[in-house]
Amino acid sequence: MRHGQAASKQDDPAAGLTALGRADIERLAYSLAARGLNFEHVIHSPKTRAAQTALIMRATISPKSTVRMEEHIKPNDSPDIIFTELDHWREPTLVVGHLPFMPSLVNLLAGPNDALSAIDFEPGTVVCLKRDEANKWPIEWVSSPSML
Repeated sequence: MRHGQAASKQDDPAAGLTALGRADIERLAYSLAARGLNFEHVIHSPKTRAAQTALIMRATISPKSTVRMEEHIKPNDSPDIIFTELDHWREPTLVVGHLPFMPSLVNLLAGPNDALSAIDFEPGTVVCLKRDEANKWPIEWVSSPSML
């Protein structure tokens, strides 16, 4: 998931979510909860906007899920570090990060395909991937605040 709409660094040096960004993530979270989405773990980057997005999603969808900050999912980090951890993941996990990291991670997992090239990754975009029996990660669905 890409974080919600953030304030400019001039308006907010920590670049937290705007009021619209919070509202969009809350609407998205309620929509996904109504569809039955759940997760056991939430991982977010050290940036404020990602942490705020992660906590809104957790509070609305899976309040008992664990949350941790991951240093290696900042905007320009390589997704290879997270990729090496994936073999150990057995429960549904929400990863909240940034551009260009999130599209790079999805591309690494799902492989280049037409569906991926059509994803805009606007603020708040969620891409659901599910590991299959062949240890591949096809895209199951995509949602974003503008799709609601």
